[in-house]
Amino acid sequence: RDPDELLEEVLLHRAGGEPVAMLPRLQRFPVRLPTGEEGETRAATGFAAFACDYAAGAPVLQPRCEIKLRSGTTLTLRPPVQPADAATIRARALAAIPPQYLTAAMLEETLAPILAACQEELRESRPEPSVQRFGPVMARPKASVVIPLYRVYDFLRVQVAAFAGDPWFVEHAELIYVLDSPEHEAEVAHLLGGLHLAYGLPMQLVAMRRNGGFSAACNAGALQARGEALALVNSDVIPIGNGWLPTLIGKLDRQRRVGAVGPKLLYDDGSLQHAGLYFKRDSKGTWLNHHFFKGMPGSYGPANVERPVPGVTGACIVMPRALFDELGGFDESYVIGDYEDSDLCLKVRRAGFGIVYAPSVALYHLERQSISRSVDYTRGAASQHNAWLQTRRWDAQIEALMLAFATSVAEPALPEPAPSAPELVPRFTFRRATAA
Repeated sequence: RDPDELLEEVLLHRAGGEPVAMLPRLQRFPVRLPTGEEGETRAATGFAAFACDYAAGAPVLQPRCEIKLRSGTTLTLRPPVQPADAATIRARALAAIPPQYLTAAMLEETLAPILAACQEELRESRPEPSVQRFGPVMARPKASVVIPLYRVYDFLRVQVAAFAGDPWFVEHAELIYVLDSPEHEAEVAHLLGGLHLAYGLPMQLVAMRRNGGFSAACNAGALQARGEALALVNSDVIPIGNGWLPTLIGKLDRQRRVGAVGPKLLYDDGSLQHAGLYFKRDSKGTWLNHHFFKGMPGSYGPANVERPVPGVTGACIVMPRALFDELGGFDESYVIGDYEDSDLCLKVRRAGFGIVYAPSVALYHLERQSISRSVDYTRGAASQHNAWLQTRRWDAQIEALMLAFATSVAEPALPEPAPSAPELVPRFTFRRATAA
């Protein structure tokens, strides 16, 4: 609060060298502060800033900040000891700016550099996961089903029962669960062991030694996979009937250059959750992910036509395991979970493959049952960062891709993310789809 404009500079001191002037770096946003009286607040200005050149070597756990006033008075502030671990720093960064006030400048100049550094450190320091096996290992599985788990296990019994009742799944698929909340390892291992005894279905539990997020968990599970086809499935996705997996695998076709396929996903009331994924800019120009026909009845005609789509959701995506490995799997730069599935779809297209939506396979998806339990996940901050990151990487390519779908011109094969326009290579003839 500086109604009389007394503030001259804010200096951040460091162990050596000149202090860092912070005032020009501040990103400001409105806040309400308590007055000390019950329930009453007053208007103030919140601020955040990033000093990329501040610390080198060992982290500074108790930085010293000097406030200089125009009168010549100086005030020295020392905060409590600050965290050194990347996960806590990331959580604090995500909570630093209210999501409704996040701008592109705040993301690019203040939040994104911190999150990128945290994600990189978490990747580099992540311990190897442990692996437990329940039942015999399948000699030559045709498919590997990788399912990340995080704190919500309500649907495991139903999901495993559905898999175990599917003859093709039992004979040809290996089941790999990846636990991303290691504090629950004993509980989940006991549950999976009991389900194996009840149904006789072999499975593996890959337990992360530290929470890494959706991308890291899926990638860790894929490293254990041995099937030719890889199915990445959420823990809250429940098959409606048998034979769903071979039907989806059958849509993959190297000659037709189909590199990934996704099914129709339904809410528990039978309405559509997913019938393919598309991109649309918001009012700020950021590309957001949307699902075709979301909320319409599952029987809605246009949602029951098999067709090429810009992408499919990571809640259930099937692709050749070799292609997933070649593309480097999910990009772990995306925070917590969001937009890494569309990023993977864009990499599939950049490799010259198309993506198909297959409504002949329908599954229930009880959406976002796990991610809401993440203490680091703030729908606004993390999701806005991920949308910004996707747009920064793929802006021109998404623009060309959506133009192709809107005008039924040739499907673009996306090059490496770059300012140059993508080369257009004819692969499919598009039928325009209306998004609801």
